[in-house]
This record gives sequence, C-alpha cells and structure tokens, in this order.
Amino acid sequence: MEHTRASCQALTYAEEKLKDYPEGSKLEIPDCENIIASKESVKTVIRKPGEPLKSAGWGDYGREKFLIEAVLNSIKEKTEKLNQNYEIYPSNELIVYDNILNLGMRWDYVMSELKKQYIKINGRNFDKIHLIVEHNQLKYDIMSKCD
Repeated sequence: MEHTRASCQALTYAEEKLKDYPEGSKLEIPDCENIIASKESVKTVIRKPGEPLKSAGWGDYGREKFLIEAVLNSIKEKTEKLNQNYEIYPSNELIVYDNILNLGMRWDYVMSELKKQYIKINGRNFDKIHLIVEHNQLKYDIMSKCD
C-alpha cells in the first residue's frame, strides 16, 4: 500500500498565512494554480476585507477540475518514483490524501473524469486507488466506481 498527497503548494501556504490577515480576509483560490508558494505569492491570492476579487471565480466545474488535476499529478509523481524501485505485489494499492478545500464538490463529475484521465496515464497501474477527503471521508477504489 502506497500513500501520496494531492495538494497545491501555494494554496496550502496561503491557508496557513491567512491566519495572519484581518478577520474576513479570503483566499481567491483559482489564482494559486500556477504560482509557487512564497511570501509574495500570498499577496496574489489573499484578499483583505473590502478588496475586490481579481478573477471570475471557479466557473463551470473549476473546483472539480482543480482537484482532478492535483490528484492525477500526485499519482503521476508517485508512479515515477515507484518505477525506479518498485516491487509488484499481488495487490498494488494507492491512497491519495486530498489536501485541497473541497466543500460543495460535485463528486460524480470528479470520479468520472478521474477515471477517464487516469486511463491516459502511462506507467505502472495500481489495482485500487483510494481517495481520502475532508473529515477523513474515504472514497474507496475510485477508479472502479466510475464504470
């Protein structure tokens, strides 16, 4: 059983730094997708009370697409590491811990798209992939649930 974490480094850093901002400050999450976590990057994703938002928000399935990309990237990275020194067992499973805010997530869409896009990943396949999301909720064998 292998483990990995799906996350956005800039988002995780900004969530921690949000504590230092005035109450009522918010994260403008879509902007964090392509930036590196740093003191300067926090200024691009945190809005103080009264500051206008700079983006249009998530749009159609934006939050879900963000999570799907993070999960697939974590699977790819784990697969690349394991391919260097990976022993095949009768059952090869992976647990992905979701470290992204996912309130209001449309899980049917997430699961369907994860399966479609996972099939395109080259390399070692896992027999089962599990996803642990908010409040330690387990999404068991996410690739078989999408048939």
